[in-house]
Amino acid sequence: MISTGFVAWIGVIGTILGTLVGGVLTYVATARQDSRRRAQELADLKASIYSEIADRAARCVNDYLDPWRDNVRLNKLSPEWVGKFRPTDPVVLPGVAGKLGLLDGETLLAVTQFYFRLDVLTKALESLCASLERRGSVKGLAHEADKARVEAIARRLESCFNPALRALQNLNVGPAAANFDDAATRVYPHLRKSGLTLRQALKEHFPTEKA
Repeated sequence: MISTGFVAWIGVIGTILGTLVGGVLTYVATARQDSRRRAQELADLKASIYSEIADRAARCVNDYLDPWRDNVRLNKLSPEWVGKFRPTDPVVLPGVAGKLGLLDGETLLAVTQFYFRLDVLTKALESLCASLERRGSVKGLAHEADKARVEAIARRLESCFNPALRALQNLNVGPAAANFDDAATRVYPHLRKSGLTLRQALKEHFPTEKA
């Protein structure tokens, strides 16, 4: 006959095992939930950054094609005209800065390089504006300094293309990429008229060998 003490001991063991199993199941469920949450957070992060880079890169290609590559008329330069080409300040990047560590190293490098080059372009445009303002923006008077600054802006635009392309490729947002690219391309007339996709334009105007 089984003693009362043995039955009690079995009950204690059962309770302990039940608690352990329950704890393990809870841990597994929580881990899976956290994993799904992190995966979704990373996907949302990549999509947000991708959309902003696609838009800014498309604008860079558009402005490079016309007028900065070879259509700038020095005698028409004015601070107001040059100021129209200043890139819009990033909105997504500052908002997700604390989450950039979720990106792998190669992707993070390409993303940060693109935004750095975009900032350098912005400063080059602001520098030209400031130079024109200091001179009173005398129309009809071309300066060699203006020519050099215009050429520098074209090079700054070119310098954005390779990191933009690498960032878009590495962010790897799947089928949504084509939608982002098409939407950005449709907005900018010179890029749209070129008949190239955004990635094709980035490759064509900043070949790999230039990197």
